[in-house]
Amino acid sequence: MDRLKQLAWVILASQGYLALEFNLWYLSGYNRLWHDGFGGMDNNCNAIALVTSLGLGLILGIGAEKWWQKALAFLAVALMVHAVLFSFSRGGMVALIVTGGVTFYLIPKRAVHYLGAIIVIALVIRLAGPEVMARFSTVFAEKQERDSSAESRLILWRACIDTMEREPLGIGAGNWGEVVERYGYQRGKLAHTLWLQVGAELGLPGLAFLVLFYGLCVVRLWPIARSRSPVPDPSYRQMARMVIASLIGFAVSAQFVSLDLLEHPYYVALIGAGTVKLLSTENPEEMSEDDDYGGDA
Repeated sequence: MDRLKQLAWVILASQGYLALEFNLWYLSGYNRLWHDGFGGMDNNCNAIALVTSLGLGLILGIGAEKWWQKALAFLAVALMVHAVLFSFSRGGMVALIVTGGVTFYLIPKRAVHYLGAIIVIALVIRLAGPEVMARFSTVFAEKQERDSSAESRLILWRACIDTMEREPLGIGAGNWGEVVERYGYQRGKLAHTLWLQVGAELGLPGLAFLVLFYGLCVVRLWPIARSRSPVPDPSYRQMARMVIASLIGFAVSAQFVSLDLLEHPYYVALIGAGTVKLLSTENPEEMSEDDDYGGDA
């Protein structure tokens, strides 16, 4: 369990430091995340990486016993949330809301947690500003009000679905850019959706295996996170909650970007698999159904 916690902290510290650099650039007057991206990835891809790490930060901060660990985790969360906002990634913003909601649903709540949630929501709205709010509102815009980027993304999604209907076994890994011309786009253009592009390239079996890779991890961890399985240590519940929140956030944000080789969700799933494996080696007689705060979730 200590090794799993170390892995979670390394991921959080790495993304927190990257978010710090993005914020420093932004405050200096140049939005590098929006204009240049980082590490060969654009603003949308970096937003996915930040959102996928957000669940780790929230749960590590809530469950940390030492004040400096809480401060470090919540500072990283604040930096990542702000970075996602000024990335202007619509998928990242939607996933941000979903990740926060899932985290709040999973944790055992006291009055202080409701108060904290209200404060966080108010701060996010304040940090967002009119430009970010205007960008986010386009997610729900009617067809005649959508910008070209949003409309193009929806057309490409439908194109992927059409390809899956024509070729249920797929057109071959990495071949989406070779067939996108039939839908009126330049050769090589990505579909801007991980799930549907994988379905188009690797077919329904390939899409099913990818969904099951993450989905089974969440399913196995859910009873642990919701206090339906006895555990020898509250750390097991914390790990289960952070993995579920992070993977659901990733799943939502990945619908908006074709990014199959991002390392973060694979390592988060590794933490989840390790948690399940460790729990299977524990003595059932030494386990308790008590939650982190001494009550039911």
